[in-house]
Amino acid sequence: MKKIIIHLGFPKTGTTSIQAMLEVNKDLFGSDVFISAKDNFTRKIRKSQLSVIRNDTKFNKIRRFFAIKRFIKNIKNISSNLIVISDENLIGIDSYSIFNKININNIKYFINKLDVELDKFDIKYILYIRNIDKWQLSCFNQCVKAGSFNKDFEQWKINMISTDNPFQIIKTLKSILQDRLLVVKMEEELSSDLFLGKGILDSCGFEKEILDKILIEPSKNKSLPMAALNFISIIRSKNKKYLHINQIIKYIQDNTNLFYK
Repeated sequence: MKKIIIHLGFPKTGTTSIQAMLEVNKDLFGSDVFISAKDNFTRKIRKSQLSVIRNDTKFNKIRRFFAIKRFIKNIKNISSNLIVISDENLIGIDSYSIFNKININNIKYFINKLDVELDKFDIKYILYIRNIDKWQLSCFNQCVKAGSFNKDFEQWKINMISTDNPFQIIKTLKSILQDRLLVVKMEEELSSDLFLGKGILDSCGFEKEILDKILIEPSKNKSLPMAALNFISIIRSKNKKYLHINQIIKYIQDNTNLFYK
């Protein structure tokens, strides 16, 4: 029986590092392992699910219906015996919506459709979580860099009305998937001198000799100091067209020492 491992997120729980690890070790895993690390394979289903979560319209739901059918068909057409898919936006959650009020039924619908259609496979789903305070700060960081939030962190915490939201999502998914859903604490992997994504590779059933050879890529999505985030927010508030903002953010990322006392 073919095995499928689907890493669903959550956003800002080391997903960029996990996906880089999966990508750089493709050759090590072997030719009979299919790896999709947030690439074109999940792009359409990711975008359609994000659209439904953000704007629950009939049009977006129809578009998602066909995206799910195409996604499932593409999975079934893969010849590899082990399929590993990682995309933190797959269920429609991003750094802004994760602590906001959403319609969880839209996530439930997607997972139900996916799970029923793939019931002939040995399938496991994985979610990473982390310390709630650091998690919020990291999501705030991402939203400021992306331009979806331009106020300070205190205002962010006021706007994010549902810090329990990730755990309600887990509860909902557990009711559907039961023991096929694995929840991993990000800090536990890091504090055990392991590497982010070890829980995914364990679920794949890789032998120790492969795990011992895993290459780890340097982190590419580090959080910025609070002073740097405030600086970006000020620039955006003064420049509505966001002219050259990407160059400014890159400069800040390369020179974070300027924003420490």
